[in-house]
Amino acid sequence: MRAVLALGVLCAAAAWAHDADVVYVLLSPGGPPGVLTETVTLTAATLSMLSPIDADGDQLLSQGDLDAKDRALQAGVWDEMPLTAAGQRCERLDTVAFLRDGFLELRGHFRCAQGELRQDFRFLRVLPANYRVVLGSQLDGEGSGRGFAQGSLTTITVPRPPPPGSWDEARFRAAFEAGVGRGLSPEAWGALFAVLLSMAAWRRGLLGLGLGLLSLALFSGVAGGWVAPTAVLLLVAVGGAATKAPPLVLAAICGAALGARGGGGAWPSVLGVAAGSVLVLAPAGLVALALGVMLRRRPRVFRLARWVPVVCVLVGAWWGRSRLSW
Repeated sequence: MRAVLALGVLCAAAAWAHDADVVYVLLSPGGPPGVLTETVTLTAATLSMLSPIDADGDQLLSQGDLDAKDRALQAGVWDEMPLTAAGQRCERLDTVAFLRDGFLELRGHFRCAQGELRQDFRFLRVLPANYRVVLGSQLDGEGSGRGFAQGSLTTITVPRPPPPGSWDEARFRAAFEAGVGRGLSPEAWGALFAVLLSMAAWRRGLLGLGLGLLSLALFSGVAGGWVAPTAVLLLVAVGGAATKAPPLVLAAICGAALGARGGGGAWPSVLGVAAGSVLVLAPAGLVALALGVMLRRRPRVFRLARWVPVVCVLVGAWWGRSRLSW
């Protein structure tokens, strides 16, 4: 029973780590010469303080709301974070907003002259004092801790992004930290524990763990949501808990879903987020195997314990959903 309580505490701790009053900003090459793409990631609650975006008034945010409130987003967000190059304001070409799994992504394209890039995040004056803007994206595994704005210090220098295909150590470090954070999420632990607890055998479990981590690393390069990874993780967790000896392919699917959650980007980012996730989940998998072997000797406790990870995934899914509600 103590093992069951320990699993529950781990789930709650991982969910608590999700919350942050931070707006992440990433600047990357935009394709055509002289064009830069700026990506802003934030929660729905944060965006609601900057712009009225609930277009239909149903208290739930949808992609349709974001599309209908494009002008409001430009006025409340983009106009309040002007980007300049050598003192000249960059030309904003277009903007778009996306509803992601647990957060929002705003993307704008700019044409900037040569010279030092600086940006004034004036919208911080509207947000509570504890909010800050961080250059880089913890959610997408991009960027780095290259600077931040908070309070009255709203203007910061923005490093120009490196050419496509080049190695970016700072981007790797930030992606590594993002991978660690993703590996500590309740969805990741829940799905992994559900599969490996039920293995209850070291040899088979180690093979499943290896397949899962390899699949995670490979699918970290997949861009986009890839068939709602959180839903896949929930199905994996239920499948692992409901079967006495989960098939090894279930571990591979678990790793693929974990890797595809916010995967893609430049190769230093893919490598960093995969390394960070594996660093956390490899020892977690060993702990899950040890618990499974130990609890198999106590059938009643084992039957209860193998469903605790499913609760972890549900907690993580609810936590992400609640950040998109009002």
